[in-house]
Amino acid sequence: MPASEQSGIDDPRRTLVGSCGLIGDSEGRYLLVHRRADRRYWPDLWDLPGGTVADDEDVDDALVRELREELGVELQSFQFLDTALIKEPASGRRAAINVYAVAELAGQPANLAPDEHDEIGWFKPDEFAAKGVLPAVNAIVRLALDLPVDHAAPSVEQIDMESTWDAISEHYQAQAGIPTDKIHYGAGTPTENELQLLGNPSGKDLIDVGCGGAQNTIAFKRAGAARALGVDQSAEQLAFSARLAAAEGVEIELLKARVEDLIPLPDASFDIAFSAYCFQFVQDIQATFRAVHRVLRPGGRFAFCVGHPAYAMFGEEGFDLTKPYFQRAAEFIWPFDDGHVSRMTVVHHTSADLFDALRLAGFQVERLLEPEFTERQVGTWKRDVERAKSIPRTIIFAARKLETTT
Repeated sequence: MPASEQSGIDDPRRTLVGSCGLIGDSEGRYLLVHRRADRRYWPDLWDLPGGTVADDEDVDDALVRELREELGVELQSFQFLDTALIKEPASGRRAAINVYAVAELAGQPANLAPDEHDEIGWFKPDEFAAKGVLPAVNAIVRLALDLPVDHAAPSVEQIDMESTWDAISEHYQAQAGIPTDKIHYGAGTPTENELQLLGNPSGKDLIDVGCGGAQNTIAFKRAGAARALGVDQSAEQLAFSARLAAAEGVEIELLKARVEDLIPLPDASFDIAFSAYCFQFVQDIQATFRAVHRVLRPGGRFAFCVGHPAYAMFGEEGFDLTKPYFQRAAEFIWPFDDGHVSRMTVVHHTSADLFDALRLAGFQVERLLEPEFTERQVGTWKRDVERAKSIPRTIIFAARKLETTT
């Protein structure tokens, strides 16, 4: 879609304008192009072929030019469908994408712009959402093809937590700067040292589920935990954890395992379970909570935090709604300060989803917190302080495994 990045569009106040075309074949498939991950705009994205409208160019002419340059085809007949008014995900800039249906063309499409697209392919319309085509563009396509449009629950690709975090670990850890002297529930949120949801960890066996860089695992050990085990599915995150613990002179244990089952950990082997900002990357939250319940001893405590599902209804900045509350799965494009951009799928479990999953796993929910934003706990996160003052950024659950089961 938006392709040319040399059209004098550097002014962030300007709306990005693009034109793209829906090209079909005799088998009911339509052409998509995959934007390279290093592109400035729309990185790592499957989309309709097209490009940015130049300053002195008509939107129809831009479509003809872009498809000639990128695919080597000449448009002979096409029809305007609609305009998608959206935000460009990597920069957050406003964008107006004009979508056309191509009726006739000359030539066979080929990838003539490998510096912009690393792959092109033909797909059925029902595959568009799973490939990550922008929902607003996909809705225009489906309406044009007289197909049902589900605005609330688009299909998404399966989360591959391991490879996703292996790829971004270095960028994330360099940017996050998470401390190891306190047990944290995320930026702008009071720490466990203040909230005391888990009680005194001294002499207790602790598991940090989805430990990431193990900053909290180290903090628990420093707070007196007899055993502190960090579990994560990413080898790169665990490698960082090992280096960090060695540099801090703190002895912790690390285990590479799926959080959905926590194999090979034995039953009833921990007193405390903790997790910070992991479960939005886990689809099967019920299986995960059952696994945590299994490895806790009777009376064991469990506290975790995730991004608040209400906060997740909005984009990276401001108060523009970008998804319905009940749309669990959504694409997340994460631009890092060093220029790296990652595209991943997250699951915004609702508050009821999390509560019910805990209850069904056998936990007794003791507290649910929606902490007010606190300036002293911001750390390196500065993205949208004003919104965080109005909408809770983090939700925290505290639960307990009953002493006996009935």
